[in-house]
Amino acid sequence: MKIHVLLVSFLFLLSCTDKEKEAAEVKAKKIQQEKILRQKKEVADRAIYLRNLFVHDSIEETKIKKYVVKKISGTDYSGRETTVEFKSYKDHVNEVIQKAKLEMRDDKYIAERLKLISERWGGEICMTMIRNTKHSAQGYNFKYVVTDAEGKEIKRGDGDGKGFNLGRKQWFNSMSVEFFNRREFPLYVYVIDNYSNKRFKFKIMTVYK
Repeated sequence: MKIHVLLVSFLFLLSCTDKEKEAAEVKAKKIQQEKILRQKKEVADRAIYLRNLFVHDSIEETKIKKYVVKKISGTDYSGRETTVEFKSYKDHVNEVIQKAKLEMRDDKYIAERLKLISERWGGEICMTMIRNTKHSAQGYNFKYVVTDAEGKEIKRGDGDGKGFNLGRKQWFNSMSVEFFNRREFPLYVYVIDNYSNKRFKFKIMTVYK
């Protein structure tokens, strides 16, 4: 009799364990499904946000006549040159189209190239350093810092790569920073040359139509 009772109790407990396991699996599956739905919603919301942001930025861009870069401080001596250029998304698009026309490319090629630069719609800051020795033009000598009008740091980075020989005792190197969305101007760019212990400051401004 006791053995029978123990067996029934064991089977009951086993049954409860199976039910709990099944309930746990159902719960875990539900949580996973909810997580997937939440992630899909976040992706969709992000896509809508970016599309609206792109439309807004595109409208703002049409109000701008051009971008101007002014050197605030920092002096290069003979044989050296440090410059900054700002390329807007519109500039990149025009470059792609002009080059494609020159090379007699079709619309499909242009669309593919435009897709590759879609993440630059906030523009790109291009920094160029020309130096008179190979060692002074090495990428590890340079750093950059980008700040807003209040001096708040937006981006910071290091130079990379070897200097490219331009001939006539001139070596070239460059750095660039891309923006995924449009920034408020003016922006300030600092190019730091650790080799010559110099820092160059530039101001990027907009000229409206």
